[in-house]
Amino acid sequence: MNKPFPLRLAILFTAVWAGLAAVFAVIDLPLAIAVYNPASEWGLFLQTYGEHPTVFLVWLAAQVPLSLSRFLTPPLRLASRLLLYTVSLAAGYALVLMTVQRAMHAHLSIIGVILVLLAVLTLTLLVQAALTRVQPDRLKQLHRAAWLTLLLFGAELALVHLLKLGWGRIRFRDLLPDHSNFTSWYVPMGPTGGRSFPSAHSSNSWALLTLPAMVAALHASLSFRWAAWIFAIGWASLTSLSRVVIGAHFASDVLFGACITITLLVLLQRCLPLHRDLTPTSKQRSSDGPQSAHTAVYATRLETTGGNPSAPLAFRP
Repeated sequence: MNKPFPLRLAILFTAVWAGLAAVFAVIDLPLAIAVYNPASEWGLFLQTYGEHPTVFLVWLAAQVPLSLSRFLTPPLRLASRLLLYTVSLAAGYALVLMTVQRAMHAHLSIIGVILVLLAVLTLTLLVQAALTRVQPDRLKQLHRAAWLTLLLFGAELALVHLLKLGWGRIRFRDLLPDHSNFTSWYVPMGPTGGRSFPSAHSSNSWALLTLPAMVAALHASLSFRWAAWIFAIGWASLTSLSRVVIGAHFASDVLFGACITITLLVLLQRCLPLHRDLTPTSKQRSSDGPQSAHTAVYATRLETTGGNPSAPLAFRP
């Protein structure tokens, strides 16, 4: 059973968010004017690479359920692999595309797109071949955290871009010289073409908060878990701040981008079910030995498939 999000922490989070939203409704424009520096080197660096760690994490996360799809029944296996190969290709392609467009200020040709997709597919197949050598129960430790990453990124990406289309807020750097077309965050303007509210860089970077969950799922040491938290929060905070410094967003834009992702993360953690293990645990293997572990896997297969050891297992996330 999943642990509920502490009520006091939820109240504190809501209070801080509401307070900052109220403050930014007043100081959004003067704050943007005060910190604006379009030549900021660290701001431009994070504009280029701020979303890369999250997209790479999404690509890595897709490899886990993709490898475990071999335990699914044929119809589910096919559907799962189609979905996860698509996610893997899209994430890998996005990493290359963002680098080419933002760092090199270039564009991919049709041939370039095909070559990138083939390279990503080849890398994915190599990783999948390597993962067949990993004990399934080891991968299943990551299964829930991997799906949490995939679902969070997909949900926040869809919601943020839907809000962008409907809100139509103009970015600070695109305002008129007298700032007369500035609008507060609580005033939706409709589909005007403005895409300032909320910040996708902020929402995407805060999706790194699933990294500690993946590290914890591997039973890593406390120092590694702290390192994962520090990296995730630090990178997301700096990326969000950089968006205000270079004039791409207002402070309220990055606030709502972060809050959308954090809220979705809490909801998904509560709703995403735990998976059922199909292989013996490490404790079982150490106490019973390799032969007993093999017997336990064989017995589980017989029980799950109704006595047919060659039939595929029905793996339920």
